[in-house]
Amino acid sequence: GWLVAAAGTAGMASLGRNLWEPVLLERVYGFSRAEIGIQLFLWSALPAAGGAYVGSWLADRLVARDARWPLWVCALGNAACAPLLVAFLLWPADARLAGGVPVAFAFLASGALFGGFYSPPTAAVAQSLSLGNMRAMAHAIWSMIFTLVGQGVGPTIVGELNQWLAPSYGPDAIRYSMALVSGFALVSSGLYVLAARFLPRDLERARAATAPSG
Repeated sequence: GWLVAAAGTAGMASLGRNLWEPVLLERVYGFSRAEIGIQLFLWSALPAAGGAYVGSWLADRLVARDARWPLWVCALGNAACAPLLVAFLLWPADARLAGGVPVAFAFLASGALFGGFYSPPTAAVAQSLSLGNMRAMAHAIWSMIFTLVGQGVGPTIVGELNQWLAPSYGPDAIRYSMALVSGFALVSSGLYVLAARFLPRDLERARAATAPSG
């Protein structure tokens, strides 16, 4: 239960931001639609893919020390990404690095990197907790909840907040809406810690259920 809740709230934070990033880059930074795709690939998608690799690499190497490490890696990634992504969303758009790259994009890249940590370890733990003949179903269930909650609830909250804040903040309303939803990554981090607390017991139950009788 805690693992599913952790993955769902992580999805709310990440997908709630991802699906509105093109709007942010258009309204706040003035990028054309052609430019938006390139910028998001370089500063968001690539770092997130790298984060998924780093998260799985860390989990694989630390799990031998303690079975709870995969979920702790998820918790650390989400805790680290939240302030970085809020900095990306609220940093002044006219602050630039060499070459004219917005300073905020450095926060986006680092936040996306840490934000990618949770997905592979979550899937691996879900597989470990399922019975041998139920692993495909276990993966399907957590993926379905992640998609429904993350892709359904997260972007919807951003849209509702944007409408509510727009009369006061204009184009910057999208910044604050996305920042508030990105805060769910901290909630997810706490839920992963709770899930890790019960993981050894749950793994033992899964092993007992799959052990040959007699």
